[in-house]
Amino acid sequence: MAYKSVVTAELKDVMLVVIDGRPAYGAAEFAELFDYFNIKYQEVILDGVKKIVIGDLLGLLRRISRAVGFKKEFPFLPVEFEL
Repeated sequence: MAYKSVVTAELKDVMLVVIDGRPAYGAAEFAELFDYFNIKYQEVILDGVKKIVIGDLLGLLRRISRAVGFKKEFPFLPVEFEL
């Protein structure tokens, strides 16, 4: 069943996500592609694997943690960050 690998994949398994022809999330080895399109990105450690993502994911997670008063963890988004 070819679809099984897609259904059982985790975020750390995804190599590259492209939205409207532009990279949005992917493995660190795709940084040159993000640079080629002049897309600002952030390096993150997601479930123990180095990834790159557009936007300010770490800043968002820090702001949420400050708002609730403790380091908020999201099981569906296992990103490592410091407050």
